[in-house]
Amino acid sequence: MRKAILIILISLFSFQSFGQDPDLFQTWYLSSLEYENLSINVIDINPLITPSLTLTENLEFSGEGACNTFSGTLSFDFDYPDSPDFALDFTSFLPTENLCEYAEHNDFEDDYFLFFMTSSLLYYTIQTNPTTGVQTLLIDVPGWEQMSFRNAPLSPPMPNPEIFQTWYLSNMYSEEFNINILDIDPQISPSFTLNNDISFSGVGACNTFTGVLSYNEINDEFLVVNFTSTDLACDYQEHTDFENNYFGYFEVDGALYYNIYTEPTTGVQSLSLDIPIFAGMNFSNVQLSNPDYKLENFKIYPNPVSCQLFISSENTVIESISIYSLTGKKVVEIVNQTNFIDVSTLSKGLYFIEISSITGKSIKKFIKK
Repeated sequence: MRKAILIILISLFSFQSFGQDPDLFQTWYLSSLEYENLSINVIDINPLITPSLTLTENLEFSGEGACNTFSGTLSFDFDYPDSPDFALDFTSFLPTENLCEYAEHNDFEDDYFLFFMTSSLLYYTIQTNPTTGVQTLLIDVPGWEQMSFRNAPLSPPMPNPEIFQTWYLSNMYSEEFNINILDIDPQISPSFTLNNDISFSGVGACNTFTGVLSYNEINDEFLVVNFTSTDLACDYQEHTDFENNYFGYFEVDGALYYNIYTEPTTGVQSLSLDIPIFAGMNFSNVQLSNPDYKLENFKIYPNPVSCQLFISSENTVIESISIYSLTGKKVVEIVNQTNFIDVSTLSKGLYFIEISSITGKSIKKFIKK
């Protein structure tokens, strides 16, 4: 009889120590936090982060927030019949105390670490996707808080991977100017490098810059999260004026629409970063040391025009032509080689014509009479 009781006690002790799901003991990557009045999707945080939680069989845990790490110990509680599985008790929690560079990261860590510091018991369940095999760990205080993890890192939406390289600025334009880099004297070689984590760096005339972008998959656009440049005084006023215009395109919270074109014969790629309305930058992945890459000065005539607007572009093949109204609405678009465009159906007024070639874009104004 005593032997049977002893076996039962040993069995209970073994269950309480090791009966929990062994799949729990691995590294988990946070996907979301849910509070009563707050919902945070990690993939929406800018700049991107990969917060994690690692649980071990010796009842220790560790993990990462945004710029801080943490560690601690935990225990299991089996006395809560309403729990869908078992309850975790984080008995100690020790985070580092670094100040993150970005306010959004600091705010996130306040919310994430709060789970471990204020909740005495957290229920958990593990679910496995039968198709992908990816597991989800849900840790929650029923009714008002929940952390959701995956055992595979989140894959954020990404732009065309061909954009991740160094680009050399060929020209930039707005309603007020159209600057061709090869026309700047003394010559400069401004660049823009986009990294796989969507951070960027570059060179102006005498200054350098760094920053971070975020990517909006729905609109296929970038938003400028952060931009910092050095503050050296250039030797030439033309260089100073250029940098004021160039760096101005990277205004924080500003949108950048991108397009990549590959010339089928040479394989040379061009990148356009456009800013609504009538402003943008054109780059090439080949450094502009050859006059053949210089954007030609297109000429349009007659101006004012009533029917056909002619375009003169010596030694340059036109790829597309777009016409915009003063409100920024695209009213005409032609994607082929042509040297004229019919504007007879346009209403009277002032318009902008955007002419694109492999070497960049040129914007002109014309009047429809």
